[in-house]
Amino acid sequence: MSQARPSVDDIRLGHGLSPERREEIIEQLRPLDSQLARLPADGFDAELSVKDGDEDQDFNKKQYVTFEVWAARGHRYVTTSREPNFADALTEVRDDMRKVIGRTLDKRIDQKRRP
Repeated sequence: MSQARPSVDDIRLGHGLSPERREEIIEQLRPLDSQLARLPADGFDAELSVKDGDEDQDFNKKQYVTFEVWAARGHRYVTTSREPNFADALTEVRDDMRKVIGRTLDKRIDQKRRP
C-alpha cells in the first residue's frame, strides 16, 4: 500500500485491464478517495476487473465490470456494472462503491452511539 490511508492509488487492475490504462482509470475513480480513506489501512485490498461476456442480439459485446474492496475484519464490498461503455461502467461501480461504503460505515457509527 502506498499511503497511510487507503486510496484509489492502491487499487489493483485485475483481469481484462491493461496497465497502460491505469492512469486513466485511477483518475476516474479519484472521487472515491474520501470514502476509501474512512477504511482502516490494515487489511485493505481492492481490485477492479472486466470480464467479457457473450454478444447480445445486436451482436454487441457485453462486459461485466466488478469492483471489490476488502477491509479489516473480513469486510468485503462489491459493486458491478453491465454498462456496455467502459467509462460509464467505471462511473457506475465508483458511485455505487461510494454509497455502499458510506452506508455501511455510517450504520456502524450509529450502532456504536446507541446505548
